[in-house]
Amino acid sequence: AQGLIGSSFALGGVPWLALVGQCLFMASFSIGVGPCSFMSASECFPLHLRSCLMGFATGINRCTSGLVAIAFLSLNAALTPAGTFYMFSGVALAGALLIARYVPETRGKALEEITAEGESPVDWTPATLNEMVPPWDPEADCESNKRTQ
Repeated sequence: AQGLIGSSFALGGVPWLALVGQCLFMASFSIGVGPCSFMSASECFPLHLRSCLMGFATGINRCTSGLVAIAFLSLNAALTPAGTFYMFSGVALAGALLIARYVPETRGKALEEITAEGESPVDWTPATLNEMVPPWDPEADCESNKRTQ
């Protein structure tokens, strides 16, 4: 789809080709990469951390989208509009190849099954988590707040 938009610019601005490319992109994103990115992110996190880490993952997703939007005009100036959309096509192709190669199939499995089978790319066992983030001690926190007031 991005390749069609790039070809539209490369051929001197063929409006119908750009329109078809944009419609194909929107349709394929809406039924594919858009919702699947959130679904696959949720499969990486265990139930007791999922809500917090999905919020973080969503924030990263939005920040990345913002960076693409900010960089778009600079990329257009540096690569031409056709080059920019061809670059987007290349990034999408590389992403698809990486997903096909490294993301395990989880169709028909419950989220808890995926975590229990160890298909999650991150080790979320309590021992690992305690090393990463020390447990919260509300008593110590209240005492430190009293001292700073």
